[in-house]
Amino acid sequence: MRKICFRGKTYDKEWVEGSIHIEYGETTKDGKRDKDYRILGMRGECRYVIPETVGQFTGLYDNTKWEELTTDEQALFLYPENGGKRSKEDWKGRPIFEGDIVECISSDGIGKSKIDTIKVKDMTDYNTMVYLNCSNELRNIGNIHDNPVGGNRMSKPDVKINDRGGEWYYCPCCGEQLDKFDEECAFCGEAIEWDEVEDDG
Repeated sequence: MRKICFRGKTYDKEWVEGSIHIEYGETTKDGKRDKDYRILGMRGECRYVIPETVGQFTGLYDNTKWEELTTDEQALFLYPENGGKRSKEDWKGRPIFEGDIVECISSDGIGKSKIDTIKVKDMTDYNTMVYLNCSNELRNIGNIHDNPVGGNRMSKPDVKINDRGGEWYYCPCCGEQLDKFDEECAFCGEAIEWDEVEDDG
């Protein structure tokens, strides 16, 4: 069964994990209600977090081995800040949350490896979750909130000429086909930058 857990970044720029609590404020004139997000850790501490950074645990772990962790990372896992005690046998890999950036390594069936970078924006995205589950190896390399690879970069699309002389456009990150002028790839979330179209008038 997948563990229900959330992660968020506090206003002091610290990442915390635990259960989520949402506090609703008064209704504004436009009919919206203010919301404050707090994450409750196992020790009972409750921290306010930046709403845009909140992401749910996907139930997936990457393939980072225990020996690849730094001494500080091992110590934090064994004696987590949110309480409890664990052993290195409990290590399953780095947990993957919504908002994380994951390198997916898969085989093309003829012995060649393919590496795609996926931004896990929403765990209800069926295509993204299937792709992650079907990859041979996963590497959690950061998140879209701390890592400039995750959202601040704009990439130009790859262009290929089809057999009718027209142009097909592909995401330079994951290789999925794009519709012209898509602002981001629907599959991996890569931000796409298009050349400006000259005005003939």
